[in-house]
Amino acid sequence: MPDEGSGPSYTAPFVVVNEDFSMKMQYVRPHQITSLTRCFGKAEVELAAGRLLEYFRLRSIWCSFTIEQLQNFYKEKGFEPGGMFFGLIGGWYDDGGFGGAWREPGEIYLACDKSGNYCVTDKFIARCSQNLKRAA
Repeated sequence: MPDEGSGPSYTAPFVVVNEDFSMKMQYVRPHQITSLTRCFGKAEVELAAGRLLEYFRLRSIWCSFTIEQLQNFYKEKGFEPGGMFFGLIGGWYDDGGFGGAWREPGEIYLACDKSGNYCVTDKFIARCSQNLKRAA
Protein backbone atom coordinates (compact mmCIF):
# COMPACT_ATOMS: atom_id res chain seq x y z
CA MET A 1 0.00 0.00 0.00
CA PRO A 2 1.44 3.42 -0.95
CA ASP A 3 2.39 5.92 1.72
CA GLU A 4 -0.11 8.70 2.28
CA GLY A 5 0.78 11.72 0.22
CA SER A 6 3.00 9.75 -2.14
CA GLY A 7 0.88 10.79 -5.13
CA PRO A 8 -0.78 8.71 -7.80
CA SER A 9 0.52 5.33 -8.75
CA TYR A 10 0.38 4.94 -12.52
CA THR A 11 -0.31 1.56 -13.99
CA ALA A 12 -0.64 2.94 -17.52
CA PRO A 13 1.76 1.36 -19.98
CA PHE A 14 4.61 3.79 -20.48
CA VAL A 15 8.38 3.49 -20.32
CA VAL A 16 10.63 6.09 -18.71
CA VAL A 17 13.50 6.77 -21.10
CA ASN A 18 16.86 7.71 -19.60
CA GLU A 19 19.63 6.74 -21.95
CA ASP A 20 23.24 6.73 -21.06
CA PHE A 21 26.17 5.78 -23.24
CA SER A 22 26.10 2.14 -22.10
CA MET A 23 22.45 1.62 -23.13
CA LYS A 24 21.40 0.34 -26.51
CA MET A 25 19.78 3.31 -28.24
CA GLN A 26 16.48 1.85 -29.42
CA TYR A 27 14.55 5.08 -29.92
CA VAL A 28 14.64 7.56 -32.78
CA ARG A 29 17.41 10.07 -32.15
CA PRO A 30 16.44 13.61 -31.08
CA HIS A 31 18.18 15.17 -34.12
CA GLN A 32 16.07 13.04 -36.49
CA ILE A 33 12.88 14.81 -35.39
CA THR A 34 12.56 17.98 -37.43
CA SER A 35 8.91 19.01 -37.06
CA LEU A 36 6.33 18.84 -34.30
CA THR A 37 3.57 20.35 -36.43
CA ARG A 38 0.23 18.88 -35.31
CA CYS A 39 1.94 16.35 -33.05
CA PHE A 40 0.44 17.65 -29.80
CA GLY A 41 -2.68 19.46 -31.05
CA LYS A 42 -2.06 22.83 -29.40
CA ALA A 43 0.58 25.41 -30.31
CA GLU A 44 1.59 26.04 -26.68
CA VAL A 45 2.10 22.33 -26.03
CA GLU A 46 4.10 21.98 -29.24
CA LEU A 47 6.24 24.97 -28.20
CA ALA A 48 7.03 23.37 -24.82
CA ALA A 49 7.73 20.00 -26.47
CA GLY A 50 9.87 21.63 -29.17
CA ARG A 51 12.05 23.43 -26.67
CA LEU A 52 12.46 20.26 -24.65
CA LEU A 53 13.37 18.44 -27.86
CA GLU A 54 15.98 21.11 -28.56
CA TYR A 55 17.47 20.42 -25.11
CA PHE A 56 17.86 16.74 -26.07
CA ARG A 57 19.22 17.54 -29.53
CA LEU A 58 22.14 19.37 -27.89
CA ARG A 59 22.89 16.25 -25.85
CA SER A 60 22.18 13.72 -28.63
CA ILE A 61 20.41 11.39 -26.19
CA TRP A 62 17.20 11.19 -24.17
CA CYS A 63 18.75 11.93 -20.76
CA SER A 64 17.34 12.81 -17.37
CA PHE A 65 17.36 16.44 -16.28
CA THR A 66 16.52 18.64 -13.33
CA ILE A 67 14.30 21.70 -13.41
CA GLU A 68 17.41 23.80 -12.71
CA GLN A 69 19.21 22.34 -15.75
CA LEU A 70 16.20 23.04 -17.96
CA GLN A 71 15.84 26.56 -16.55
CA ASN A 72 19.52 27.23 -17.30
CA PHE A 73 18.99 25.99 -20.87
CA TYR A 74 15.98 28.30 -21.23
CA LYS A 75 18.01 31.21 -19.89
CA GLU A 76 20.88 30.51 -22.32
CA LYS A 77 18.42 30.42 -25.24
CA GLY A 78 16.42 33.46 -24.10
CA PHE A 79 13.21 31.43 -23.70
CA GLU A 80 10.50 32.32 -21.17
CA PRO A 81 10.52 29.45 -18.61
CA GLY A 82 6.91 29.94 -17.49
CA GLY A 83 5.47 27.37 -19.88
CA MET A 84 8.29 24.86 -20.09
CA PHE A 85 6.07 21.91 -19.08
CA PHE A 86 2.80 23.25 -20.54
CA GLY A 87 0.59 20.32 -21.50
CA LEU A 88 3.33 17.77 -20.90
CA ILE A 89 2.78 16.82 -17.26
CA GLY A 90 -0.86 17.43 -16.53
CA GLY A 91 -4.13 18.99 -17.48
CA TRP A 92 -4.16 22.39 -19.13
CA TYR A 93 -6.68 25.06 -19.97
CA ASP A 94 -7.54 25.35 -23.66
CA ASP A 95 -8.67 28.93 -24.28
CA GLY A 96 -8.99 28.51 -28.05
CA GLY A 97 -12.20 28.30 -30.00
CA PHE A 98 -15.61 29.07 -28.52
CA GLY A 99 -15.29 29.02 -24.76
CA GLY A 100 -12.48 27.44 -22.86
CA ALA A 101 -12.19 24.02 -21.35
CA TRP A 102 -9.81 22.04 -19.18
CA ARG A 103 -7.99 19.34 -21.14
CA GLU A 104 -6.75 16.20 -19.52
CA PRO A 105 -3.42 14.90 -20.77
CA GLY A 106 -3.87 12.07 -23.23
CA GLU A 107 -0.56 10.46 -22.40
CA ILE A 108 2.15 10.68 -19.78
CA TYR A 109 5.03 12.49 -21.46
CA LEU A 110 7.29 13.28 -18.49
CA ALA A 111 7.98 11.40 -15.29
CA CYS A 112 9.84 12.55 -12.19
CA ASP A 113 11.89 10.20 -10.06
CA LYS A 114 12.38 10.36 -6.29
CA SER A 115 15.61 12.34 -6.76
CA GLY A 116 13.76 15.13 -8.57
CA ASN A 117 15.12 14.26 -12.01
CA TYR A 118 12.74 14.34 -14.96
CA CYS A 119 12.77 11.92 -17.87
CA VAL A 120 10.69 11.76 -21.01
CA THR A 121 8.62 8.68 -21.64
CA ASP A 122 8.34 6.54 -24.73
CA LYS A 123 4.97 8.27 -25.30
CA PHE A 124 6.72 11.65 -25.66
CA ILE A 125 9.21 10.23 -28.17
CA ALA A 126 6.44 8.50 -30.13
CA ARG A 127 4.35 11.68 -30.26
CA CYS A 128 7.34 13.77 -31.39
CA SER A 129 8.20 11.15 -34.03
CA GLN A 130 4.80 10.91 -35.67
CA ASN A 131 5.79 13.23 -38.55
CA LEU A 132 8.84 11.18 -39.52
CA LYS A 133 8.54 9.56 -42.89
CA ARG A 134 8.96 5.83 -42.83
CA ALA A 135 11.64 4.38 -45.08
CA ALA A 136 10.12 2.30 -47.86
